[in-house]
Amino acid sequence: MHEADAIDERVAILSQIRALEDEKRRRTARAQHHAQERATQRAREDAAVFLETVIKDAYTGQPIKLAEIHRTWLDHINYCWQRGLHAIILAPFGHGKTSIILGIILFLLGRNPNLRIKLVCADDTAAVDRLGAIKKYIEFDPDYRRVFPGTRRDQTGPWSQTTIRVQKTTISKDETVKALGINTGNMGSRSDLNIFDDICDRRNMIEQPALRDKVFGGFVSTFQSRLEEGRLSVAIMTRWHEQDVPGRIMADPEMRRAYGILIQRINADFTGIDCTYYYGDAFEDTESSYATTLRLAAAGAFDHAEVPGRAVEEAADGIG
Repeated sequence: MHEADAIDERVAILSQIRALEDEKRRRTARAQHHAQERATQRAREDAAVFLETVIKDAYTGQPIKLAEIHRTWLDHINYCWQRGLHAIILAPFGHGKTSIILGIILFLLGRNPNLRIKLVCADDTAAVDRLGAIKKYIEFDPDYRRVFPGTRRDQTGPWSQTTIRVQKTTISKDETVKALGINTGNMGSRSDLNIFDDICDRRNMIEQPALRDKVFGGFVSTFQSRLEEGRLSVAIMTRWHEQDVPGRIMADPEMRRAYGILIQRINADFTGIDCTYYYGDAFEDTESSYATTLRLAAAGAFDHAEVPGRAVEEAADGIG
């Protein structure tokens, strides 16, 4: 074989190798693209996947990882909404309640931009802070924009500290999310969903006891009374006093029929979180109320007997 022929053969072999390598890279890229598409679709359909895909840790900036305590909250909301009950979650300090609430709002808006949501906190300052985080996700977070590319700011509507409107698929000038303190007094238009995030705090339950009646009055008269018929709510908070909002609901046989309540307490030996569930009339009914425990494992995870329920997104379809 002539030297020129040998060179041509080596060039041909190298070309074939490069072509094979290029094809391998294309297949890998296609596989990665399809995997990302599948993951994105799961995030659009499953609230837990959405939270772990989009919501970021405030300190690391990385997507959060749900612990079992967070999954019990989602399960409880699902279970209540499936049965037409308002959901209340009473959980200890420092367990990520606000992050989960913000994630639920963003998830529901992605699935149904026509919702009218009231986000209610103990005071206006806290409410403005929560809404500010929601605005940043909608406008700037690349993961949120990838999962829900159609959820965008309505350039013709309000985008303020207290009120936002996203682009809707219906002809409506109502705000999308309005953020208020529990005693603000004027909630504006009616609501499809009320979200209460720590409306009871040390100030309005302990330091200024005269505010207890006002907080409960705001909860019942200002907000819950203005929900559209058949619409629901979720409240997540820490208990402060026997006369706080959940305490008064549990003490009222008529009112508590409309609520499902999850009570979580750190147990006496600090090895887990005790959970008690009440649904509707179940305060006197042992078959409909029960207790379980989230056991703190060595690795820091929780074992939990799951509450039966369905996905948040299915329940959300009944809201929109």
